[in-house]
Amino acid sequence: MNWKKYENQVFSYFKNRYPNSQIEQNIFIIGQLSKTKRQIDLLLEEIVAGYKIRIVIECKDWNKPLDVADVEQFVQKLNDVRISKGVIIAKSGYTKAAKEYIKNTGDINLHVLKFEDLGKFQGFYGFTYRGIHGAIVTPPNGWIIDAQVPKQMIENGGLCLMYPMELEAKDSFKEKNLIYFDITELDEFENCDNLLDIFLKNQEENIEKYDNKSSVEYKTENSKIGEIKIRITKYPNHHYTETAGFSSEGKLIVAIYGMHKHNEEEEFRHHIKFIFDQIQLITLYGSDPKNSHKDWSLLLNSTTSNAKSKTFKHN
Repeated sequence: MNWKKYENQVFSYFKNRYPNSQIEQNIFIIGQLSKTKRQIDLLLEEIVAGYKIRIVIECKDWNKPLDVADVEQFVQKLNDVRISKGVIIAKSGYTKAAKEYIKNTGDINLHVLKFEDLGKFQGFYGFTYRGIHGAIVTPPNGWIIDAQVPKQMIENGGLCLMYPMELEAKDSFKEKNLIYFDITELDEFENCDNLLDIFLKNQEENIEKYDNKSSVEYKTENSKIGEIKIRITKYPNHHYTETAGFSSEGKLIVAIYGMHKHNEEEEFRHHIKFIFDQIQLITLYGSDPKNSHKDWSLLLNSTTSNAKSKTFKHN
């Protein structure tokens, strides 16, 4: 793949993900400091609450990780064109020093997109289900969704796994940097207003058994599918924190669990709210050969199987 094809694929990815935004490719902006034309791979513009948000997206189809000097050049370009938000999309990732440098530079994100590696079980959207209850799930920005859920997570209820694009699944576990999604129908209970409270109380008993020094805190958030309950659980004995979100409808519990390092609760709370805002819940009563339901449009050209989740990518 040459650099132009890679840039076109990045353009298509953002165009599909942000259909209401204006995205320009390969444009030039006069630098306020240099007084010369600065080339911009992609410029994304969107109006939010009456304000124009501009994001510069740089594409790097390199065979080696980007280092500090490479990231620093991008920051200098942003300063020159007076745009504060930027994203670098790199095929081969970044050095540890580059990642450390970017932490102190403001609204800059480092993402990795390896389009040729987005195989059968990875993508930017996922369709996952248990029984007749399914959902189309979108991971947070810069993350990928994976249908190959490890055995131990399936046993714990996970239907699909999400992690940063620059990581592999095994690394996300090692680095405590992952999110997993689950749908549970509580058939053993009658419909009641406090069904979610019963579900969470049962989980708290298991949390105490898992780590006798654990602490649990709850918050409430509003999302597009309604009110969600955020639970922050610290596991001192196991050296990580879990930030989770829950929503209930009748006997159905939708749960999103984030495993991360301590002091990253706010970041993962935003991730979980993003997923809830994007989620599309589906009830699978039977076959639909005409694909009449609007949400089935995402499943065209896909075959149904006994798998619990599928993922899709945009080409």
